[in-house]
Amino acid sequence: MPGEGVKVRLLAVLSSAASLLANLVFSLLVTRKLATFSLGVLNVVNGAVIMGLIIQTIVSFMATRVTARDGKPSVYMFALYLISGLLGSIIALLYITGVSWRFRQIYIEVSYLTIASTFASYLQGYATSVLTVIDRVRLQGMGIVTSITKLLSIIYIMYSGWSLFSVLVSSIIITLSAVAYGLTTVLTKLSRVGSLGRYFKETFAASWVPLIGYGAGNLRSMDSMIIGYVGGILDNAMWQVLNVQGKALGLATGIINVTYGELLSGKDLERRFYIDLLILLNVTIMVALFLVFYEPYIVYFLRPQDYSFIQYLRIPVILLTISTIVSIINQYYSWIMQGIDRVDFNGEVTFKTYVGSLVFHAHFAEFILTVVYIASIYPLIILSEIIRLPSPVISGVLLASILATLTSLTYRFIHLEARRRLKVPVKSIILDIVTPALLTALVTYMESTVMLTAYPPVKGAVGELIRITIGAVLTAVTYLAVSLTVSSNIRRLFINLVTYVVKSGLSIINRTGSSG
Repeated sequence: MPGEGVKVRLLAVLSSAASLLANLVFSLLVTRKLATFSLGVLNVVNGAVIMGLIIQTIVSFMATRVTARDGKPSVYMFALYLISGLLGSIIALLYITGVSWRFRQIYIEVSYLTIASTFASYLQGYATSVLTVIDRVRLQGMGIVTSITKLLSIIYIMYSGWSLFSVLVSSIIITLSAVAYGLTTVLTKLSRVGSLGRYFKETFAASWVPLIGYGAGNLRSMDSMIIGYVGGILDNAMWQVLNVQGKALGLATGIINVTYGELLSGKDLERRFYIDLLILLNVTIMVALFLVFYEPYIVYFLRPQDYSFIQYLRIPVILLTISTIVSIINQYYSWIMQGIDRVDFNGEVTFKTYVGSLVFHAHFAEFILTVVYIASIYPLIILSEIIRLPSPVISGVLLASILATLTSLTYRFIHLEARRRLKVPVKSIILDIVTPALLTALVTYMESTVMLTAYPPVKGAVGELIRITIGAVLTAVTYLAVSLTVSSNIRRLFINLVTYVVKSGLSIINRTGSSG
């Protein structure tokens, strides 16, 4: 893999790791420190921003693809994005106004900050869409800048007395820091290719494709409602604990955007398909093993007042990791399909452009996933109760997720293979992924058993955090050692990575010495 390819993939993993750390610290502190009323208003603002971003789902889809098609970002597409941002901000304002009776005394201030947050998110979306094609190193840099700013903003919020407005202002500043970093590159490359009318017409014609996926995603958010209705408050609380753990499984997902951007730029698929899949799955499985075997430490750290959650969530955590691993493979196939099918590169986009294309099938698979998921939740909850799984409501939801994702993945696999047969190296997968995972699972099970017996969970946050850190380091070192021992492909990737890091370090030292 060329140095640039190693660099962008290394940055993708580092960016995801930094983002996970920053989000975890920021979310935990804000959730614990904000007053109940302020936390409620913050949730309303977040809901308004999400609603306001509905138009961005469409324009970001087109911004990425037309930038790749036209070979450069267009000032007219940027203008269309700005117009969409204004409309989205109005939608967010209407949402806030609709529930303003809950906080009449601060409605004006909250409205201004909601509009600013929504519009800033559109600017960030435009920079991300364009950089996915023209500068993927800079794209990963945006994530790192966002994480650094988020951690620094905690100081400002703390000195502001953990007020609602300091959190809202910080959120805007965090977003704008990424915008400033990304747009400094994008704005210098803007051209007058195309026209506002053409891009509007094409975006409108293509809007039905991304809306399939967006609508599906909204419907899948019904799971919390179903859990609350069938189970109760306790089940919803455990579901939130699982969601926090699940975020760690996204450590390597930044790789997917890199692959998509490279494929849209016309780079070869065969050289990237297996390497990126190898990185994705090995990093995700490593995190999954940590979550499964050190579950008592993690759950007790998140909910020290609910010791019983440790027992209730043992099986659900395993199901969560399986569901997430299958979901990541599914997402990877989705972006592969959309990256290699450049059906919209052959002329102006119309309503019929995507009909029957891999882009359409990639999005339609999301609709299939949603239908199967929603339809199977209740029957699988009943099944979980019959076979006496712990936390049957949550287990049933996770089983439904696994079933739906496997159905969606099968659909994508069939349609991708029909258009572009990929060489899936079964023997290499066994050596590079399955064998390291099984051997590490065995060793990590023994390590965690010894550690949990000698050092059981404790209520103190510092002591529990130390245990979690040791568990994470042990799992990572074990996985790396086993992988390097049994897999020649992983050894080759590791050597490339170390070589790149050493060369980059020497280059920086030489430049520093020369300037001195």
